[in-house]
Amino acid sequence: MKHTRITRQSLRQVRIKKNFTSRNKLLKQAFIDYLRNNHYKISEEIVFTKLMNTTRVFRADYLVDGIIVEINGGQWVNGRHNRGGKGYENDLTKSNLAQKNGYKIYQFTYEQLERKEYMDFFPPQNHCPRSNGSRCLCGDKIDE
Repeated sequence: MKHTRITRQSLRQVRIKKNFTSRNKLLKQAFIDYLRNNHYKISEEIVFTKLMNTTRVFRADYLVDGIIVEINGGQWVNGRHNRGGKGYENDLTKSNLAQKNGYKIYQFTYEQLERKEYMDFFPPQNHCPRSNGSRCLCGDKIDE
């Protein structure tokens, strides 16, 4: 049986990875909360076969009012989205397929989420575009 030697550096790397994971979850949740609070219709983990006629089993992170949103990580650690090879090629194929079928795609990194750059693409809304009088279809009361 092979024993793995635990060093200070390996423990530090595990701690850093754990901190990034929880940080990234918080950034995603803040993004989702912002969209919901501003009455955007949002769906998570959408399978492309439900959106378009394809046999490829791609998933989109989010569908926001008909726009596909992808959150890409790993740009600082040579992650699958930017190091080339099959993972990068699959991302390009997915993006091209969605655009060919008439979908807009916005892609953000976690650093862009932290800087709230998504607000340029999804501006705050003062009213619910899906309202039917005094209540929006999201279930919130509309402030007049």
